[in-house]
Amino acid sequence: GCDSLDKIKLPPSLEKIGRMALYDCRFREIEVPSSVTYIGSGAFGLGHRLEKVVIPNGDAIIDGDIFDGRAWNGLEVYTVPGSRVWNSIEENSVRIQLRDIAELENI
Repeated sequence: GCDSLDKIKLPPSLEKIGRMALYDCRFREIEVPSSVTYIGSGAFGLGHRLEKVVIPNGDAIIDGDIFDGRAWNGLEVYTVPGSRVWNSIEENSVRIQLRDIAELENI
């Protein structure tokens, strides 16, 4: 499994993250490449240790709640303000801190 990994930077050739693809993995940080155009429901669900997710492509299609309905405390998601991704997370996820991706230095 994923128990020993703290951070994962997904490959730049990746275009889709399927439904529940990283479900129950124990990463602290996930960096999604800008090439990703689709993230399936529950893709990052049950990630109890998850603190930070970076989704630079604000136009990616989000299929429902990618965090699987969990009430997250302190999880920060960096993406483009007002984008499709931002709005979908705001509508479907509970207590997630949405952050402007411009706050990050190395994207």
